[in-house]
Amino acid sequence: IYTDSAPQTVVLANTSTAGPLGILNITTTGDFYQTSDCPSSLPIGGTCNINVFFRPYSYGPLVGELIIETDAAGSPHRVALSGNGIPPVITLSTDWLDFGEQPVGSPTSPQTVMVSNVGEVTVNFTLAITGDFAQTSDCGTSLAPGVSCTLTVTFTPTAANEWLSSRFTIAGINKETVGQLAANIRKLRKAEPYKGKGLKY
Repeated sequence: IYTDSAPQTVVLANTSTAGPLGILNITTTGDFYQTSDCPSSLPIGGTCNINVFFRPYSYGPLVGELIIETDAAGSPHRVALSGNGIPPVITLSTDWLDFGEQPVGSPTSPQTVMVSNVGEVTVNFTLAITGDFAQTSDCGTSLAPGVSCTLTVTFTPTAANEWLSSRFTIAGINKETVGQLAANIRKLRKAEPYKGKGLKY
């Protein structure tokens, strides 16, 4: 969702011999939009192209219409549109990084997590980390289908403590997707009721 499909083209032709075809308006409904090279007046025998794009804003089957208003009989002319909004799918190479005991002020060797987009659409995201942990990555702000990137995390304790925690921030424009991803990550290691170790949000 929130990505554009490749365009599909509708060719509008003036098959009349009576005169030019007046094109009054071209619109779409639903999660579709269009661009065209159609003039306001199409000469006899002339054609123009209407490119229709699908940009879903929700999951599942979606429908709409391309509506072409002209001065010809039978106007408006309608073309049925359909598409399927699919969710992004991200996988992680590991569900836990344990840095063990480490002297205060001394950084650990880095550990890595590979993030893979195994879905069919590009995933947009931001990454952040807090606490006595630091991360770098080659992920950028989006991940195309079939592409992986690597998060590199280090731990530098600033004080002696039994347990120091870190916070990852997951953000995106679709609250449902962000919430589902956060819930899936939390399932990997739920917080222990007494020691507090684990993932929680």
